[in-house]
Amino acid sequence: MQILKTLENTYDSAINLKKAFAEIDEKKWTSNVFCQEIMLQLSHLQSVYYTEEMQFILEDNRSLTNLNDEISDLYLQILNLANIYFSYPELEKEIIELYESTPSNMLSSQYIVALSIILGQINESVMILTKYRFKLNRSTLYGAEETDYLKQKISEFIIILFHLAEGLKIDINDSFFIMFNDASNFLKEI
Repeated sequence: MQILKTLENTYDSAINLKKAFAEIDEKKWTSNVFCQEIMLQLSHLQSVYYTEEMQFILEDNRSLTNLNDEISDLYLQILNLANIYFSYPELEKEIIELYESTPSNMLSSQYIVALSIILGQINESVMILTKYRFKLNRSTLYGAEETDYLKQKISEFIIILFHLAEGLKIDINDSFFIMFNDASNFLKEI
């Protein structure tokens, strides 16, 4: 499965890149901050994808034009959020279990909506785990713990992101390493 090859190729680099940025961040990132960043990156993806339709709400002095970069940014942040709660082998196992049951023939616009919905579910789960929201009884559907639910939702997000990229003819592996090199060069310059 291409998704697993890409995950294997990029996972450590994604975690290490975020660690490098942590050296210049003023505050330590929490799982809640990762959720905020993923929402921001998803809005960037939507801005690029829907540029013509959404012209009236776009920022005047900001140019977001690269779908490859926005998908890579989302991928980077979702892997780092996953890394807070579970290991790489757990993520890989969950993706394998869910991959076949996740629709692979939707329109790009439908995948973008699905990412928004799943991100809301991820955010709610993180809020529960960090005690900002009351606990829900999910044990009958997703396992015994809230982290089981979160693992499923993060895995679904990654799978949907891959299907979106495939539909847009974007190779996440290649796009990720272009973004990784740009970010690494940025870090060297500051």
